[in-house]
Amino acid sequence: MTEQERRDLRTLLKLILAKEVQSSSVLETIKSYSSPTHGELLPGNDPDPEISADCHPPAEAFKIYLGDSVAWKSSLPLRAIEVGDKDFVELTPKGAGISVDATTTAPDGKIVVNIRDNVFVANPNNTLDRTLSSDNTTLEVTDEYGNRALSIKFLNPRAIKIMGRFSGHGNQIIVNEKDILSGTISLSGMCVGNNGKGAFHF
Repeated sequence: MTEQERRDLRTLLKLILAKEVQSSSVLETIKSYSSPTHGELLPGNDPDPEISADCHPPAEAFKIYLGDSVAWKSSLPLRAIEVGDKDFVELTPKGAGISVDATTTAPDGKIVVNIRDNVFVANPNNTLDRTLSSDNTTLEVTDEYGNRALSIKFLNPRAIKIMGRFSGHGNQIIVNEKDILSGTISLSGMCVGNNGKGAFHF
């Protein structure tokens, strides 16, 4: 919640106590804050997750964690998921840190969540729930069918962790806690570094 939203909420609470606002307006306002359709992701200060003992990206590398796999590069841009000619997850430079671009789409091609330069917009028409952590590092979005559409955590200024569903060219990529799934293909424990193209191309 932003500082402006906090001020608005305090004002709303005062109106409630003064009985100058209808209960339906209160519920709609609270819902908009607890399930936001837009906002900004900010880098945290979390350590990188543990990965395979055989994977040794440089400490200064930029990283995208997908389930228990990781894509890394010594310099940006870093693309982690490509389907055909479409990039679904990409890191680009932003000052001393990174800018996150990511898109999740439904099988019918409609955008569910779009992130550009760390700012997200979720489609309220095909999402059931949207949760942004209080420190703005983590976004969780559930689609209209109850599936995880997107889970993204801005771990630190050089790394993100992402899961979700990415559809394109008749193919759907599902990233969960352990696997990257594409049809009958299952990838797990992958370590892909300094790949000129997308780290995972389908």
